[in-house]
Amino acid sequence: VSRRLLLRTIEEERQKDRVQRLFGQYVSGVVSERILERAAESRGERVEVVVLFCDLRGFSTFAEGRDPAEVVERLNAYFEGMVEAIESEGGVIDKFIGDAVMAVFGGLITLDSPCDAAVRAALKMREALDGLNQEWTREGLERFENGIGLHVGVVLQGPFGSANRKEFTAIGDAVNTAARLEAATKLHDTPILMTHEVYRRLHKAEKGRFRALGEVTVKGKQELLVVYGLRPAHDDD
Repeated sequence: VSRRLLLRTIEEERQKDRVQRLFGQYVSGVVSERILERAAESRGERVEVVVLFCDLRGFSTFAEGRDPAEVVERLNAYFEGMVEAIESEGGVIDKFIGDAVMAVFGGLITLDSPCDAAVRAALKMREALDGLNQEWTREGLERFENGIGLHVGVVLQGPFGSANRKEFTAIGDAVNTAARLEAATKLHDTPILMTHEVYRRLHKAEKGRFRALGEVTVKGKQELLVVYGLRPAHDDD
């Protein structure tokens, strides 16, 4: 009996290792572990997180008429930089939506200050993009530009979908708001836009990089949002 139990345990560990290695190509390690831990659960978990939503500007125009292989190569190089910046600050990639990236801070990984972590990640993402653009410019390639929206709130996080196919993701108003803020970066001429709820929780060092931009309305929300944008490098106010 003990031998059978030992062999079964070994086989289960092997199977788990195979799944984790496979998942590791598609989702972060912490997500794959949570999926394995809660494989039988269908309920989500209510948690407060900072949602980061990032989207490339004008990517559809860039991709039009180009060889798909070239488009994928450029997009993968871009994603590498964005993911590294996010994960270096404890963020978890929730999903890729075309050329957009959604990540959450807090929830799956405990962070001392999810808001500070998300803002530092956003700044690193901009630095990574600048580095890529410098390299692409030297090669005679077009530059990329992106926008980043940040909001904090309670979401339902877990596996959602049909009986045959599920996706581990976060759902809630905070997700929609972050996405709307990303879209609003174009209107406010700033690469990073956050709500007051995020700004007020930042430490002084991170707050100093941003300035108030007033109130805005975003699609799907009735109330006005007080927002803050990245302070220009030449702004000494």
